[in-house]
Amino acid sequence: MKRTALITLEYPPIVGGVANYYANIVSAVGEDLIVIDNASGLFVPWWRSIKRLMRILKQKNIEHVLVGQILPLGTAAAIISKMKDMPYTVFVHGMDITVPQKYWRKRVLLRWILRNAEAVITISDYTEKKIRELVPDASLQITQIPPGAHVTPEMLPQETHSQLTDKKPYILSVGRLVKRKGFDNSIKAFAEIADSYPDLQYIITGKGAYKSELEKIIIEYHLQQRVHIVESMADAELADAYSNCEFHVMPARTIGGVDFEGFGITVLEAGLFGKPTIGGLDSGMTSSIIDKETGLLVDGASISEISMALQHLLADSNYAAQLGGAAKQFVEAEHIWLAKGKALRELISD
Repeated sequence: MKRTALITLEYPPIVGGVANYYANIVSAVGEDLIVIDNASGLFVPWWRSIKRLMRILKQKNIEHVLVGQILPLGTAAAIISKMKDMPYTVFVHGMDITVPQKYWRKRVLLRWILRNAEAVITISDYTEKKIRELVPDASLQITQIPPGAHVTPEMLPQETHSQLTDKKPYILSVGRLVKRKGFDNSIKAFAEIADSYPDLQYIITGKGAYKSELEKIIIEYHLQQRVHIVESMADAELADAYSNCEFHVMPARTIGGVDFEGFGITVLEAGLFGKPTIGGLDSGMTSSIIDKETGLLVDGASISEISMALQHLLADSNYAAQLGGAAKQFVEAEHIWLAKGKALRELISD
């Protein structure tokens, strides 16, 4: 493998799916992959850091650059590539390729960065489709390296002191509280079936600006005693939540044509605990869920479809368990981080 540096604005201790993705894949690749992150303020503003970045790359004998954010870091990498003949590969996760396209200058810049990259790495069929819509060139090399699970059964605590102990039975949603995740519609769908399952609770765990809107919906549907938003859970407690839920729900949908779910890491996490997910068709979750095999895919904009899926899994626990078992096998076979590291090493070595 070529001596490679990942330059990124998102890396632990920053919290989030992208930061976790990079931390896990760096660990899987091994010591040949060096991380240059934003902890030192190197990339703010990015254009002032080009000379310093070039010096660091030279000092560390870097032969290949992995770009964690196509904008703004892809611009710096492309300029350095032209100046020093150093190849670069760009990661694309989803909204990083769609949101900037609102501005024609950024569309031009995105195309330039992608066309000059040695390769592009993305996470799902859906995100690859978005890239090819922007750059339809057949010569553009795109490799899919989807994420793996961050929370795993190995994290289960030996002794459980969960804030969910008195909430069983419950269905679970895990993710940032943003509109595209579909938690607004899953609450409304839960309201449609709540009377049929009077003991069932609905737990949503995550943080985000959309929390206040979700709370309004909970009040509107008189679900204050049934639907609970838990903003903070440690990994061990989240593992316990997955382990004890009936199934996982995230009926994601695209908002405004640009805001979409790129993959759905929580789908993999739920799967490792043998739990299926109800996910959204209009998203990258079509790569993380095999419909009617490892979970159910629905129109995230349709409350009736979500409600029917909830009813299906709740009414047939054997079917839910069958989907969950297949989900576990799927994740263990296809989405282990060591395999992701191997794929990246092979790509860079080509």
